[in-house]
Amino acid sequence: MHDQLAGLLLVISCSSILIAANEKIDEDKEIMTMDNKVNMLQCMFCNNCLEVSITSTAGAAENYGDILGSYRLGGFYGTIAYFRKGIGPDDKHLYLLPGYGTNPMTNSVHWFVSESLDPYVNAFVFIHHPIQTQGGMICPWEYVDGWQYVYQHHWTNDPTLKVECVWFREEE
Repeated sequence: MHDQLAGLLLVISCSSILIAANEKIDEDKEIMTMDNKVNMLQCMFCNNCLEVSITSTAGAAENYGDILGSYRLGGFYGTIAYFRKGIGPDDKHLYLLPGYGTNPMTNSVHWFVSESLDPYVNAFVFIHHPIQTQGGMICPWEYVDGWQYVYQHHWTNDPTLKVECVWFREEE
C-alpha cells in the first residue's frame, strides 16, 4: 500500500512539474540546466539512457541499413524519452519513440522507428516492437527479442534486430 501511495504521489507531483516547466534537450551533449532538473528527471520514463544503438545482421539490415546506428536522447514525448538519429542539416532524421496509445500509467507501452516525431502522423514506420506490455514500463533496450521490420507491406521478425543502451546516465 505504501508503494502504491508513493507512486501516486510521484505521478501527481510529476504532473505539476511537467505543467510548470518545459525542459528542452541540448542535442549535442546533455540536458540543459534548470532549477528543478532532478525532480523533472525523476518524472520521466526511460531517461536513464542518453544513447542507444540499433543493430541487425539480417532482414532489417538488408532492407533498412540506414536506420541502424546510434540514436541520442532527443527529448520527451509527454513523460517518455525519445531518441533521435541525425542532427545535421543533411542527415536523415529518424526517431525511436513510444508508439500509438503508449501510456506508462496504464502499463501499455510499445516502440517504433519513424521519420516523424509525431506518432499520430501517417509516416512510414521502419521497425517496431509490437508487444504492448501489461507489466510495467518497458524501455526499448529492455526487450530481449521480438523486434520486427516492414517487408513487402508486412511485419517480419528479425531475431538479430536489437536496441541496446550504450550510454547510461550517471546517478546524481
